[in-house]
Amino acid sequence: MVNGRQQPLTDEFVRTLTSELQNMPTLSFSCPKCNKLHERVKPEMVGHKVRCQCGFVFRLGSKSDKQEWFSRELKRKKALKKENPADK
Repeated sequence: MVNGRQQPLTDEFVRTLTSELQNMPTLSFSCPKCNKLHERVKPEMVGHKVRCQCGFVFRLGSKSDKQEWFSRELKRKKALKKENPADK
């Protein structure tokens, strides 16, 4: 904001943001009751209970899926630290 006015977004900023959003890992799933498709769900939600807009509550994946995802994510982060030691 400059002088109380919001500045327009630059093309470069929009391109950067768009590319970052496209590179973020996401999941899609359908509700078992109403078959509504839910897109762009964070992978961290695997193993957690979720509620659909229809009100149905269910577990997204299993607890073992959650543990598997977390172990893969930990390995990925460790590998990134080894590649970029200055990012600590």
